[in-house]
Amino acid sequence: MNVTHIFGSFLIFFGMVVMFFSILKTRELFGFLKFLKSDDKSMISRFLIFHRILMIFFFFGYLVVLISYVFKFAIINELFVSLIFFFGAVFVYISMIIQARFMGKIEVTIGGMLPICCVCKKIRKDDTDPNNPENWESVEEFIASKGESDLKFSHGMCPDCFNGQKKTIAKMRGDQNV
Repeated sequence: MNVTHIFGSFLIFFGMVVMFFSILKTRELFGFLKFLKSDDKSMISRFLIFHRILMIFFFFGYLVVLISYVFKFAIINELFVSLIFFFGAVFVYISMIIQARFMGKIEVTIGGMLPICCVCKKIRKDDTDPNNPENWESVEEFIASKGESDLKFSHGMCPDCFNGQKKTIAKMRGDQNV
């Protein structure tokens, strides 16, 4: 065995180890499915399952290649190599689809959050200065202007409420200079 052969064996072995840990790591992706709507869940779930099956195929492909490489078996033929390259391309393509779908859904989730005052419940208008009281409107005004019902709220405090709360806290402390 020459140095190149030993080095090649180690590369194949470490590729197999990386694939093994990648298979285990994909479990975490299934945990993110609970944050998706049911119609998105089923499609992305199918992609993840197929993706994991391809990873298992590659793991065993690494194992076969390693055994044949180390023991110099002539079981690797053109068809086997062609299958590895073909499924490698499919694997990469499905990975790209899964990433794009997840990123798209994350963007929708983040884009669906509202800056809302935790005291008076006024909502800040899109992409405006949060320190300007004119950029905040009531929940009723906001919903009437948007006509949307599938919204999630985030909480903050508008400048009017902040100043009011600051005065209340100052009075509670006995500070008369407010």
